[in-house]
Amino acid sequence: MARAKKTTIHDVAKAANVSITAVSFALNGKGTLSDQTREHIIGTAERIGYQADALARGLTRSTGPSARSARWHCSAGWPRWCCRI
Repeated sequence: MARAKKTTIHDVAKAANVSITAVSFALNGKGTLSDQTREHIIGTAERIGYQADALARGLTRSTGPSARSARWHCSAGWPRWCCRI
C-alpha cells in the first residue's frame, strides 16, 4: 500500500504563490513579511494540511545528541576540521 505524500513547504509556497523562503519565514515567525502575507501563507498551509515534521526540525537545531557529542569531541582535543557544527 502506498503512503500518502506529505505536504511540504514547497507545496505551501506553490499554493500560496510565494517563495519557499517566505513560507519558512511565515511559519517560523521570522523575517520581514507583512501581516497580510504572513496570514495568507499560514492560512494556505492550514488549508492544504501542512504539518511541520518534528524529526526534520530537530535536524536543523544544534541541540540534539549529535550536536552535544560533536561539542564534546572538540573539547576533548579532536582536530578542528571534524568539529564544525
